Amino acid sequence: MYAPYDDYQKRDALCAQWSPILVATDNKVIDLTNPKSEDEGSEWWMRLTELAGEGMVVKPLNFIERAP
Repeated sequence: MYAPYDDYQKRDALCAQWSPILVATDNKVIDLTNPKSEDEGSEWWMRLTELAGEGMVVKPLNFIERAP
């Protein structure tokens, strides 16, 4: 029913290559069960903010559906 969030990011990056008004956003998938992945994510975030990056959005990779 829903695609993983990184699929949307890949599609958006592809569209941005062909559009003068769309901009792809930098993104990184971090595995919170893997300390090395967490460290890499922290280092990525530090580099981003050192370059005056504005912020980040944290989203689950898969859609979370809630019961009505």
